[in-house]
Amino acid sequence: MKRLLPVLLLCGTAHAIDPPEIQIQASGDFWNTYIDVAWRPVAGANKYNIYFSNHEMQDSLIGFTSDTLFTFEVPNQWSFSTPTRIGYIHITSENTGGLTLIPPGTFTMGDSFDDEPLTPNDHTVQLTNSYLLGTNEITNAEYIDALQWAYDNGLVTADISTVTVYGMQLVDLSDNGSEIMFSGGTFSLRESTDNYTLEAYPGGYDPANHPVSCVSWFGAACYCDWLSMQFLLEPFYCGNWAQNTDHNPYESEGYRLPTDAEWEFAAVFQDDRKYPWGDDPPECEIVNFAPTGNDCIGWTTPVGSYPEGMSQLGLLDLAGNVWEWTGSHFGDHPSFSVNPLGPDLDSNAHRKLKGGQRRNDERDMRCAMVISIPPEIISPGSLGFRVCRTVID
Repeated sequence: MKRLLPVLLLCGTAHAIDPPEIQIQASGDFWNTYIDVAWRPVAGANKYNIYFSNHEMQDSLIGFTSDTLFTFEVPNQWSFSTPTRIGYIHITSENTGGLTLIPPGTFTMGDSFDDEPLTPNDHTVQLTNSYLLGTNEITNAEYIDALQWAYDNGLVTADISTVTVYGMQLVDLSDNGSEIMFSGGTFSLRESTDNYTLEAYPGGYDPANHPVSCVSWFGAACYCDWLSMQFLLEPFYCGNWAQNTDHNPYESEGYRLPTDAEWEFAAVFQDDRKYPWGDDPPECEIVNFAPTGNDCIGWTTPVGSYPEGMSQLGLLDLAGNVWEWTGSHFGDHPSFSVNPLGPDLDSNAHRKLKGGQRRNDERDMRCAMVISIPPEIISPGSLGFRVCRTVID
């Protein structure tokens, strides 16, 4: 037997988009209570977040969707009268512009799952700011658009083999795995001729929507600055590669690389999961990796190709495809840290990468997995990145 329940509503907005008009009803049987939420689409919105606010007005994310209908089973501790008695359900609508909003929070960084602990020093981290993280890895097409802009504005030097600035190599154009080339003042895309690519795509492929992977850490950081300049935001790096209290990414308004803590928090949100999609082991249907040494694909795939591997917040390809550069130097955090910066080292110190790549096995797909390499390393088909921005009040 089901009966309808009245529910109090509180509508909100995000990024200056009007709140949706909501119709909502709750129903229940002897064991469960269900809530159906429906609303009219909001012009310009591409994501809707469904929240529950308790009696202290603290928001808890129930879920999100790009659709205009959401159904969920309420938690066991709710009674039939809970929605009207102690809280509100509300929805925010937003246009993320390719970015996903990550709320502040506290989590256990690292993991110590019984089967094969990755990090014996798992520790508590608190992030006090909301931030925006790229829903996808930056693609070749996105990168050359910004790179062409930077070249046209005299921000980089380029020839047929390399792109440089500040004395650092940003892009390797000479490697046969590179999917970017330069001729006559113009950057364009090409198919990789790497053996792995030829095996993965014997009939050819379009590299435009594949993750850019012929860039160094400096190339990733400079892309963030170019994006900031184009959106009239103060760029974060400008040749200052430090990450410390005097050059603090958490306080920057411009685009930047995520810290290792920001990356991992977004991946494990909100239950300290083992993999971005949950605790089930990876399969070729949900992630581009190499189980027991056998490649699923062998080369990169277009970003967003594995919706079943999506994180709880809607981030794609957090595991597999390419390792992702972070802003953090290699080193441990203390047992409890707030907005951790990591060790303050020189510009050539190793940088952390997260997420694993197309030729890594199951272990490297775990949210807590991390490696570090020198920032000048370029490995086409293996190393990419996604962008981040602090939400400044």
